[in-house]
Amino acid sequence: MNCRSIISSALCSLFLVTACTSVEEQQARLEQARAAYREQQLAARTAEAQQKLAAWQTALDATAYAEFHRTEETLGDVVPPVKAVKVTGKELKELLDIMRRGHPVPLPDADILTCPGSEPLQLNEDGEVEYIPSDIVDMMPPKNFFAIDMLCFYDEKGNVIKPGITPFGDIVSSSEAAQERNSWTTDDSRPFIMLQDADFQRYRSLPSYRLFVQRMKKAHATGEWDLTPDFSKL
Repeated sequence: MNCRSIISSALCSLFLVTACTSVEEQQARLEQARAAYREQQLAARTAEAQQKLAAWQTALDATAYAEFHRTEETLGDVVPPVKAVKVTGKELKELLDIMRRGHPVPLPDADILTCPGSEPLQLNEDGEVEYIPSDIVDMMPPKNFFAIDMLCFYDEKGNVIKPGITPFGDIVSSSEAAQERNSWTTDDSRPFIMLQDADFQRYRSLPSYRLFVQRMKKAHATGEWDLTPDFSKL
């Protein structure tokens, strides 16, 4: 092999090594940007949950009464009606105190909240990381969604202090949250408020809560309904 061939071969090898290194570096930058995006999303969503709960807790100052009730928004004749239970007086104060001590439910880990590879980031023609804009907003409700039982707080004019929450799925103990938070991957599946275990037991022991569950049991006792709660968990 002559000198010119050796130089040409060396230059080709150097070009290939440089090209491979450049592609690897670009991919590494993309992966770093994706990891940073996931952490940013976790921080932003956590702050959003904290602000939402704090605003609700502040709004509870206007509460005149609360009520456990079954809504009418069901899919056909799947559940029986249940007589509402109104909460007032000392018991209302205890319920409000419990709710004010609540915390946002911890979100899943960053790599679960935002699935790796789903970040709106890509490499452009120059090998630089760029954001992928999207105007698509999914407004469809979750499948088979319907409201059944609610715990609502009302002001003196009878207006609901929003958001209204479900007395079962939206209120969770800190122990359950620690075990299940990585399975609550969407806002629809995640409970609204987390109570320390002792406060969770106080909430579940409130006479109004127990009375509502008792009325539910009586309403479902015939077994003729499509949906019957597991009362052992209530």
